Amino acid sequence: MKTFFAKTTFMLLFLVVFNVLFFLVVGTENPTSVWVSYGFIHFSYLTVLFLPVISSKGEASYYLSSTLYVQSIAYFLLELVVGIVFIILRLDSYIWSVVIQTILWFLFAIVFLGNVWANHSTAQSLEKRKADIGAYRNMHMNLKRLAVMTKNPSFSKDIIHLCDSLETGTSRQTNESQEVDADIEASIVNLRKAILEGEDTRTVQLISQLGALIEERKAILKYSH
Repeated sequence: MKTFFAKTTFMLLFLVVFNVLFFLVVGTENPTSVWVSYGFIHFSYLTVLFLPVISSKGEASYYLSSTLYVQSIAYFLLELVVGIVFIILRLDSYIWSVVIQTILWFLFAIVFLGNVWANHSTAQSLEKRKADIGAYRNMHMNLKRLAVMTKNPSFSKDIIHLCDSLETGTSRQTNESQEVDADIEASIVNLRKAILEGEDTRTVQLISQLGALIEERKAILKYSH
């Protein structure tokens, strides 16, 4: 937050310099076309200034927001040139000044909002992918712990085989596989309980059940898109 305010304060220097030069060189007695350009230049700069407010959040925010910054800066520079041209021309009619700069803003808004939406969707996809990997690693690590926990060599071997089988699948998750993943996690919890309580028959059943669930998960993800 402090960094944001520090950058904002620094960037506000442009407005101070621009306004000082504007009123010293151009003065206050101007046609409407000049004031329209004055307003558009300020608006385009404020777009760059307050862009962090709507930037993507998360680890990928820097990369996702860079395109928005480039577009905003490009719009500002183009608007600055167009605005200065209209200020120099000092047209009596404000029509052309309003029309041209409004079209410029409208084109920028379409491109900018399109990228905001795309960045939001990309950020959501990245967060989901991160969550999928976390859930997958959690299942895998829990199985490894159970392989070490059990004192039965046969059970340990079977659980390691489950780990290997899970590794041959993918870490991603789909709507179809979510229920199976929940069943796998529940079965791992039950398997841990059976091992701790020394229920060998129950342990064998759960290992078999986990094997079937993992194969079902792999099949679902193999044919899903």
